[in-house]
Amino acid sequence: MKKIILIMVMILLPVQGNALEFDVWKTGEAKNKVIDTAKREKIELNTHAKVVRGGGVASNEIHYSSSLFKEEAKVSLVFTKKSNVLYGIIIDWRDLETTERGEALYEKIENTLGEKYIKDEEVAGKGSIRNNKEIFKDCTTTTTKYKGGISSTLFRCHEKRFVSVRYIDNKLEQQNVFEEKNAVKERNGDSGKF
Repeated sequence: MKKIILIMVMILLPVQGNALEFDVWKTGEAKNKVIDTAKREKIELNTHAKVVRGGGVASNEIHYSSSLFKEEAKVSLVFTKKSNVLYGIIIDWRDLETTERGEALYEKIENTLGEKYIKDEEVAGKGSIRNNKEIFKDCTTTTTKYKGGISSTLFRCHEKRFVSVRYIDNKLEQQNVFEEKNAVKERNGDSGKF
């Protein structure tokens, strides 16, 4: 069983050349390496989790604030459940005070991503978004997807605008799903055999 898991992990791990990159982060990096990079780059991480013995972090997400395109953004670094490998980088701009600021920011992001990545599709839809303690429902959304696991979404919620950019390494996301399923099986013990 352990050999099968090891083989599956090796198959699902991307080669370094396929890693998605944002700022100083690359998908596929171990959580400890990400934390070391943050210290070296003087990025103050907010883990929302207890620090475990040995200085590790017991959370699957780490956050920090950054100014991007002259707007305050929250950057979330998302790790696989068990192997603690970075598989997602999510950048959220919230509380854009005017609709014009939200639309202008989305356009800047689209131009920047469009210069670097191949556009795959644009999808209009509806959605909801949480901002601090408020939930905005019945938002209209425009999502642009790029080849390689990158997408940007503009949420239009009445007079407010929110923008989100997601870098998701699809192979590592599959690995995370696999790890989560195995964690459930391990928790269930013998009852999972029936």
